[in-house]
Amino acid sequence: MDSFFSLIFENFFIVIIIIVAIVNFLSKAKGSTDSNQRRETNQRTQQRKKTIQDIFEEKVEQAKESYQQAKETITQEVEGTTETFEEQHQKQYEQLKKRIQSEQPTERVKETYQTQYQNKKVDMERTKANEKEIEIVASLQKNLTKQGLAESIVMAEVLGPPRALKPYQNVAAQRKRQ
Repeated sequence: MDSFFSLIFENFFIVIIIIVAIVNFLSKAKGSTDSNQRRETNQRTQQRKKTIQDIFEEKVEQAKESYQQAKETITQEVEGTTETFEEQHQKQYEQLKKRIQSEQPTERVKETYQTQYQNKKVDMERTKANEKEIEIVASLQKNLTKQGLAESIVMAEVLGPPRALKPYQNVAAQRKRQ
Protein backbone atom coordinates (compact mmCIF):
# COMPACT_ATOMS: atom_id res chain seq x y z
CA MET A 1 0.00 0.00 0.00
CA ASP A 2 2.84 2.35 0.77
CA SER A 3 4.34 1.67 -2.59
CA PHE A 4 1.01 2.50 -4.26
CA PHE A 5 0.76 5.92 -2.55
CA SER A 6 4.41 6.68 -3.23
CA LEU A 7 3.90 5.80 -6.93
CA ILE A 8 0.88 8.11 -7.18
CA PHE A 9 2.48 11.06 -5.36
CA GLU A 10 5.81 10.74 -7.12
CA ASN A 11 4.24 10.93 -10.55
CA PHE A 12 3.09 14.53 -11.12
CA PHE A 13 0.69 13.76 -14.01
CA ILE A 14 -1.29 11.28 -11.95
CA VAL A 15 -1.80 13.88 -9.20
CA ILE A 16 -3.13 16.39 -11.73
CA ILE A 17 -5.52 13.83 -13.22
CA ILE A 18 -6.91 13.02 -9.75
CA ILE A 19 -7.44 16.71 -8.93
CA VAL A 20 -9.25 17.33 -12.25
CA ALA A 21 -11.50 14.32 -11.63
CA ILE A 22 -12.48 15.59 -8.18
CA VAL A 23 -13.22 19.09 -9.49
CA ASN A 24 -15.31 17.67 -12.34
CA PHE A 25 -17.32 15.53 -9.93
CA LEU A 26 -18.03 18.50 -7.65
CA SER A 27 -19.06 20.75 -10.54
CA LYS A 28 -21.56 18.15 -11.80
CA ALA A 29 -23.12 17.96 -8.36
CA LYS A 30 -23.39 21.70 -8.24
CA GLY A 31 -24.73 21.84 -11.81
CA SER A 32 -27.64 19.58 -10.95
CA THR A 33 -28.74 21.89 -8.13
CA ASP A 34 -28.34 24.90 -10.46
CA SER A 35 -30.54 23.30 -13.10
CA ASN A 36 -33.30 22.74 -10.50
CA GLN A 37 -33.09 26.39 -9.49
CA ARG A 38 -33.23 27.48 -13.14
CA ARG A 39 -36.37 25.45 -13.72
CA GLU A 40 -38.04 27.07 -10.71
CA THR A 41 -37.10 30.59 -11.81
CA ASN A 42 -38.36 29.90 -15.34
CA GLN A 43 -41.71 28.78 -13.93
CA ARG A 44 -41.92 31.93 -11.78
CA THR A 45 -41.14 34.25 -14.69
CA GLN A 46 -43.78 32.54 -16.84
CA GLN A 47 -46.35 33.09 -14.10
CA ARG A 48 -45.31 36.75 -13.84
CA LYS A 49 -45.59 37.17 -17.60
CA LYS A 50 -49.11 35.80 -17.46
CA THR A 51 -50.07 38.21 -14.68
CA ILE A 52 -48.52 41.16 -16.55
CA GLN A 53 -50.49 40.24 -19.65
CA ASP A 54 -53.67 40.03 -17.59
CA ILE A 55 -53.00 43.45 -16.06
CA PHE A 56 -52.30 44.92 -19.49
CA GLU A 57 -55.53 43.50 -20.88
CA GLU A 58 -57.49 44.97 -17.95
CA LYS A 59 -55.96 48.40 -18.50
CA VAL A 60 -56.80 48.27 -22.20
CA GLU A 61 -60.43 47.41 -21.38
CA GLN A 62 -60.62 50.28 -18.88
CA ALA A 63 -59.20 52.68 -21.45
CA LYS A 64 -61.78 51.54 -24.01
CA GLU A 65 -64.59 52.09 -21.52
CA SER A 66 -63.39 55.57 -20.56
CA TYR A 67 -63.03 56.47 -24.25
CA GLN A 68 -66.60 55.36 -24.94
CA GLN A 69 -67.90 57.38 -21.98
CA ALA A 70 -66.00 60.49 -23.06
CA LYS A 71 -67.24 60.10 -26.61
CA GLU A 72 -70.85 59.85 -25.41
CA THR A 73 -70.59 62.95 -23.20
CA ILE A 74 -69.01 64.99 -25.98
CA THR A 75 -71.70 64.04 -28.46
CA GLN A 76 -74.40 64.96 -25.93
CA GLU A 77 -72.78 68.37 -25.30
CA VAL A 78 -72.40 69.07 -29.00
CA GLU A 79 -76.02 68.19 -29.68
CA GLY A 80 -77.19 70.38 -26.77
CA THR A 81 -75.15 73.43 -27.71
CA THR A 82 -75.59 73.38 -31.45
CA GLU A 83 -76.96 76.75 -32.57
CA THR A 84 -77.56 77.98 -36.00
CA PHE A 85 -75.42 80.66 -37.54
CA GLU A 86 -78.29 83.12 -37.43
CA GLU A 87 -78.82 82.62 -33.68
CA GLN A 88 -75.13 83.24 -32.97
CA HIS A 89 -75.18 86.32 -35.19
CA GLN A 90 -78.24 87.67 -33.36
CA LYS A 91 -76.60 87.17 -29.94
CA GLN A 92 -73.43 88.94 -31.03
CA TYR A 93 -75.47 91.81 -32.44
CA GLU A 94 -77.32 92.23 -29.12
CA GLN A 95 -74.05 92.20 -27.16
CA LEU A 96 -72.57 94.85 -29.46
CA LYS A 97 -75.67 96.99 -29.10
CA LYS A 98 -75.40 96.87 -25.31
CA ARG A 99 -71.73 97.91 -25.45
CA ILE A 100 -72.44 100.88 -27.70
CA GLN A 101 -75.23 102.09 -25.44
CA SER A 102 -73.04 101.83 -22.36
CA GLU A 103 -70.15 103.72 -24.05
CA GLN A 104 -72.08 106.96 -24.72
CA PRO A 105 -72.04 108.25 -21.12
CA THR A 106 -68.38 107.34 -20.79
CA GLU A 107 -67.42 109.98 -23.41
CA ARG A 108 -68.29 112.71 -20.90
CA VAL A 109 -66.20 110.98 -18.28
CA LYS A 110 -63.30 110.78 -20.73
CA GLU A 111 -63.47 114.54 -21.34
CA THR A 112 -63.32 115.29 -17.63
CA TYR A 113 -60.38 112.94 -17.21
CA GLN A 114 -58.57 114.65 -20.08
CA THR A 115 -58.98 118.10 -18.53
CA GLN A 116 -57.85 116.81 -15.15
CA TYR A 117 -54.84 115.19 -16.80
CA GLN A 118 -53.91 118.44 -18.56
CA ASN A 119 -54.20 120.38 -15.28
CA LYS A 120 -51.94 117.90 -13.52
CA LYS A 121 -49.44 118.08 -16.38
CA VAL A 122 -49.21 121.88 -16.06
CA ASP A 123 -48.78 121.58 -12.29
CA MET A 124 -45.98 119.06 -12.75
CA GLU A 125 -44.18 121.40 -15.19
CA ARG A 126 -44.38 124.20 -12.62
CA THR A 127 -42.98 121.98 -9.87
CA LYS A 128 -40.12 120.89 -12.14
CA ALA A 129 -39.19 124.54 -12.78
CA ASN A 130 -39.30 125.23 -9.02
CA GLU A 131 -37.10 122.20 -8.35
CA LYS A 132 -34.50 123.47 -10.83
CA GLU A 133 -34.44 126.88 -9.14
CA ILE A 134 -34.00 125.21 -5.75
CA GLU A 135 -31.09 123.16 -7.08
CA ILE A 136 -29.37 126.26 -8.47
CA VAL A 137 -29.72 128.10 -5.17
CA ALA A 138 -28.39 125.08 -3.26
CA SER A 139 -25.35 124.76 -5.52
CA LEU A 140 -24.59 128.50 -5.16
CA GLN A 141 -24.81 128.28 -1.38
CA LYS A 142 -22.51 125.26 -1.43
CA ASN A 143 -19.89 126.99 -3.61
CA LEU A 144 -19.81 130.19 -1.56
CA THR A 145 -18.07 128.46 1.33
CA LYS A 146 -14.27 128.41 1.79
CA GLN A 147 -14.00 124.92 0.40
CA GLY A 148 -16.28 125.76 -2.53
CA LEU A 149 -14.19 128.80 -3.46
CA ALA A 150 -10.99 126.73 -3.32
CA GLU A 151 -12.54 124.14 -5.63
CA SER A 152 -13.65 126.90 -8.02
CA ILE A 153 -10.10 128.28 -8.24
CA VAL A 154 -8.69 124.83 -8.93
CA MET A 155 -11.28 124.26 -11.65
CA ALA A 156 -10.43 127.66 -13.21
CA GLU A 157 -6.79 126.60 -13.40
CA VAL A 158 -7.69 123.23 -14.88
CA LEU A 159 -10.16 124.61 -17.42
CA GLY A 160 -8.19 127.80 -18.20
CA PRO A 161 -5.54 128.32 -20.91
CA PRO A 162 -2.40 126.12 -20.80
CA ARG A 163 0.62 127.30 -18.77
CA ALA A 164 2.82 127.14 -21.88
CA LEU A 165 0.87 130.09 -23.29
CA LYS A 166 0.89 131.88 -19.94
CA PRO A 167 4.19 130.98 -18.16
CA TYR A 168 4.58 131.40 -14.40
CA GLN A 169 5.68 134.83 -13.25
CA ASN A 170 6.76 135.78 -9.80
CA VAL A 171 4.41 138.14 -7.98
CA ALA A 172 7.30 140.41 -6.94
CA ALA A 173 8.47 140.69 -10.57
CA GLN A 174 4.99 141.65 -11.66
CA ARG A 175 4.84 144.44 -9.08
CA LYS A 176 8.11 145.91 -10.26
CA ARG A 177 6.84 146.07 -13.83
CA GLN A 178 3.76 147.95 -12.89
